[in-house]
Amino acid sequence: MAENRNAQQVREITDRLEQGIKELFESERFKEYLRTMSKFYNYSFNNTLLIAMQKPEATLIAGYTAWQRNFDRHVMKGEKGIRILAPAPYKAKVEKEKIDPKTQKPMLDKDGKPITETVEVMRPAFKVVSVFDVSQTEGKELPDIVVDELTGSVENYAAFFEALRQESPVPIAFEDISGGAKGYYHLEDRRIAIQEGMSEVQTVKTAIHEIAHAKLHALDQPEVKPEWKVVMVSEGGTRKELMTGLASEQEANEAAEKLDWRYVDENQFEWRLEVEEDDTPVQEAKKDRHTKEVEAEAVAYTVCQRYGIETSDYSFGYIAGWSSDKETKELKGSLETIRRTAAEMIGSIDEKLKVLTAEQEKENDQKWDTAVALESDGKGFIEVHETDEGYDYSIYSPDKKLMDGGVLEDTYQTAYQIAVSLCEENGFAQPSIVTDYDAFLEQVEAANEVKSSYRDVAVYYETANYAYEAGELDQCRTSRDANMACAAAIEIAISANYADNRLSTEAALSDVLARFSPERVQCVLANTIQQKKHDGRISPQLKEWAGAITVPPDDRTGFIVDKVNPGLLNLFASSFRQQMDLADREADKGRDPEVVAWERDEITSFTVTVNEVQSPCVAPPTEAAASKPHRLTPEEKKIKEAVMDTLKAQISRSNDGMMATYRSSEQSFKVMMEYKVRITGNTVTQNGEPLFAIHRRHSSRKTQGCYRELTPTLEYIRREQKQEKPSIRDHLKAAKAQPERKAPSKTKKHEMGLE
Repeated sequence: MAENRNAQQVREITDRLEQGIKELFESERFKEYLRTMSKFYNYSFNNTLLIAMQKPEATLIAGYTAWQRNFDRHVMKGEKGIRILAPAPYKAKVEKEKIDPKTQKPMLDKDGKPITETVEVMRPAFKVVSVFDVSQTEGKELPDIVVDELTGSVENYAAFFEALRQESPVPIAFEDISGGAKGYYHLEDRRIAIQEGMSEVQTVKTAIHEIAHAKLHALDQPEVKPEWKVVMVSEGGTRKELMTGLASEQEANEAAEKLDWRYVDENQFEWRLEVEEDDTPVQEAKKDRHTKEVEAEAVAYTVCQRYGIETSDYSFGYIAGWSSDKETKELKGSLETIRRTAAEMIGSIDEKLKVLTAEQEKENDQKWDTAVALESDGKGFIEVHETDEGYDYSIYSPDKKLMDGGVLEDTYQTAYQIAVSLCEENGFAQPSIVTDYDAFLEQVEAANEVKSSYRDVAVYYETANYAYEAGELDQCRTSRDANMACAAAIEIAISANYADNRLSTEAALSDVLARFSPERVQCVLANTIQQKKHDGRISPQLKEWAGAITVPPDDRTGFIVDKVNPGLLNLFASSFRQQMDLADREADKGRDPEVVAWERDEITSFTVTVNEVQSPCVAPPTEAAASKPHRLTPEEKKIKEAVMDTLKAQISRSNDGMMATYRSSEQSFKVMMEYKVRITGNTVTQNGEPLFAIHRRHSSRKTQGCYRELTPTLEYIRREQKQEKPSIRDHLKAAKAQPERKAPSKTKKHEMGLE
């Protein structure tokens, strides 16, 4: 019952295969089949087609229990299996002649008849089984099974192309091909020509295509005769070729007779032999040019898919028209030819590539003690090479940009051992050796090349918004890139010139100033120090110097020297400042000191002296009579500090807008409220009376189109009200001005008598 059921399933799937062959020859369906073939090239034609029909996106298949046993994964619930054919041999007892082990001839009995014996043999058969793709399972992560892609620039191009050259049955040469062809296979000369100067990927694709032509379609013979072959046939009707290329039927019969018309394969399967005419050479000779091109294109596409080579330019839109007048047997024959040729090429290339890669790695092993480069997926690269002082190491980002470096004096380790240790320290997981070391160094040099034009690019101080409105985005972006490159160059120079706890500032400065202008270096250093103003490892003098320098307002965090120790940065910046001051003094020799001071913004205030000419008749005022400067009271000192703090905040907002970093303290606000102090224009008042005059200052050079306001000075202007004692003369004058009062006169009484 089970046997009948299995036979029915095999017939059903066989019928499905016949129908699938007819439906296969559509452009996209055909490409799906070839993509599946590239992944399962060692599978039979029937099973490859079955996988392509049911799940063309499959990458790795196994049975239900095999996933659990071998990969520690299980099939997810509800997943439908892919039905393919699997060998299912069975045991059978047969009578066969007994062979003499010495003579290898049949043993005879006393009557001269062959002695027979019953032996157990395995009969070939097939059954339908269900398998599942890795995408239909879950569980333990699988090791990387994906073939390395050869997209863009082929990193292992030399080894890969050498494998193709060895695989080719004819010589391969580069030449300038007229007419626009990328390559061709010359039938008469039996050689392959490839257009020189193409990209690595295009060269590889063309070579594979022409090798397929050379393998599939040799020089056509004018007269091709049929050949004979010996075929193995199982009891189930399965046929396989045993011997081909026999010149005649007699030769084929003789070959079969030598094997007693039977053959036992390596699996102990017994096959009976038949002789038949082989018209394959005739059919191959009759193949038209279109068919040859189809087969070569299909083989090339399959091989390219196997190695991840970009194949978007392959098109099979013509496949339907080509197959329309072909019989199913003929189409199946072409598909089998494509599969067999692609499988042979892939298997052979893999083997040759392994050998060539091993030889290359062996050759590179000899360089490991002096120079090596290791790569870690997603992390970057570490390169180590021997120098006179020890081993110089460099750490690069995934895009081969230099991140860090230095010199190690430990000469007791090889370059490879040092590189592995550095990988562990930097968290580089499972690093691999960069096989083409010289090409790697060229790529590093190209990635870290500083544009020579950076030195001539002016520092752009405007905002990005302003640049957009003014049509100066290119200048803004170029300056920003130059700032970032300058910051990276400073980090590299400091790291490269630091050894034995000592920084060679002169050498580091020389490296940086050779590629960037002093103005840009100053700008980057000032920005870095401004961002690190709370770091105690940077001197206050440098912080004060950096605070007075204008830096671009946008993306200030993008050009910070942040990958070196701040103490080393302090040494570098101090040396730079000293060198620039020395250069300025040398340039200012012989010039008017006052002009130089004005240009360098060293004039902070003006003193106006008034000389009064007095009469020689008037005695000069005594020293005691001269006015003394006012000494601020504790209350006035407190008010002055609060006002200066408030003014600094106002000036910061005026200069930098939203980018302003200075904020006045709450204590200053409280003091001004407590003492009723207000800032009105350029005057500070208390209780409505003037207290201080504000003397404002501005920079001598424009920044962002205007002069920046500097820290002002305050002048005490309150008038002291004193009560002066009036002089004696004033008293006399006042007394004289009053009318004199006369005392009343005495009256005399005259007695006059009347008698």
